[in-house]
Amino acid sequence: ALLGPSASWLPAAQGDAIIAQAIRSKSAANGDRIFGAVKTIRFVEAFAEALGESPQSMWPMSCGVAALLISGEHQRATSVSSGARGGVTVGDNFRSSLKFLADHLGFPIELEGIAVSGAAPKAKESGGRASVAASLPPRFYFHLEHLSADPVSSVARFFARSFLICAWLAIRVQDMERTNLFADERDPNRVVRGVVRLSKNGEPINLFMPACGLLGDFGWLAEHLEHTESLGGRAFPDWVGAWGCRSNLAKATGLVQGSTADPVSIRAALTYLLGLPPLGWSKETLQALAVQGHSPHGTLSDLGRTIGSNPSFPFEVDEAAAKGFACDDCRELGHWAGVGGTSSSTAETASDAQAPAGRARGNGRGRARGGRGRGRGRGRGAASSGAANDRGRMDLVYSRGEGRLGEETRQLAVRGRLIRIIRLAYAAWGGDWQDL
Repeated sequence: ALLGPSASWLPAAQGDAIIAQAIRSKSAANGDRIFGAVKTIRFVEAFAEALGESPQSMWPMSCGVAALLISGEHQRATSVSSGARGGVTVGDNFRSSLKFLADHLGFPIELEGIAVSGAAPKAKESGGRASVAASLPPRFYFHLEHLSADPVSSVARFFARSFLICAWLAIRVQDMERTNLFADERDPNRVVRGVVRLSKNGEPINLFMPACGLLGDFGWLAEHLEHTESLGGRAFPDWVGAWGCRSNLAKATGLVQGSTADPVSIRAALTYLLGLPPLGWSKETLQALAVQGHSPHGTLSDLGRTIGSNPSFPFEVDEAAAKGFACDDCRELGHWAGVGGTSSSTAETASDAQAPAGRARGNGRGRARGGRGRGRGRGRGAASSGAANDRGRMDLVYSRGEGRLGEETRQLAVRGRLIRIIRLAYAAWGGDWQDL
């Protein structure tokens, strides 16, 4: 089916090579999609065997048989209330698995019609207990930065550094397996560039951040980027070690060159790191805080919205930080593609793109926490509406992509501004980050 009806004259070896390449192109970074497809095929054929039929009798699959399988999976999962949503999404997920077989691997499966669409509710229609990823508290970033500064080389330290960078780049765990890290070509000592090779909208994403965090500059950055480059550029390569090393990085002995860890392993590595002292979060704590793989993606935008536009600070800030974050800035912090546009000029934000350093100049000093600012500010958290228009969307399109300065300048501006504000707030507080 993948080669079409007129390909019978192709030599068998060439046909096999074409099919193998086609399957590899749909396998995802670690082959998860193909592994899932194999499981779906085996499930379908086992269903036939359970009925006393031959596995081949399931192909081509009619819409009636597809509906029967989808409905059966939905009823099975909901009867035992499995998963975070009580099993209500299982039927729809199985329907998506059949669709992957049909659309990408050429399996003869009929999925059109009301029988298939009505066999199980779609995930968005199913209700149940919605799973929501919470924003990450500042201690998360402080902790990873603390682990990253460990002078002793280890697999755990490597992943702490990659997690820290990806968290500041607002990359969700699902995309971390497809992320490469580089030193910026124009400013390698002060700028980190991350590339998500394939995002959920099917396009690559270029991301930039200043090479510093809440505790200072990333003095280890050059070493880490050289290490990732030697392993193939992946932010999260796979690792090896003694039994149990998948969930306990202390047992890991090395990283595998040219490999990519799967999202399940990446989540396990993050859980291990957050359980280390001084943070010491248990799995129960992570669950109570609703910290999930999607949390890094939305956290920076949430922080920007909390600060708002033209806020009032109880400490001195520079002129750029005093602006706070408008709606477009919050979208930029989380690289929310397709949500409105941006109309801010790069000229306005160019002076704001420097890495945070030292104590900021006073130009927006407030008298007390939450009080009115002196000369600036409309009150904490007052965000502008940031109405989008077509010109703004085109401005965004034409300032993105390889070699475009607008995208890099704006990302460095908003991320650098957020890091500066948090650092100044931490300094004004005067306590230890472990007490936050």
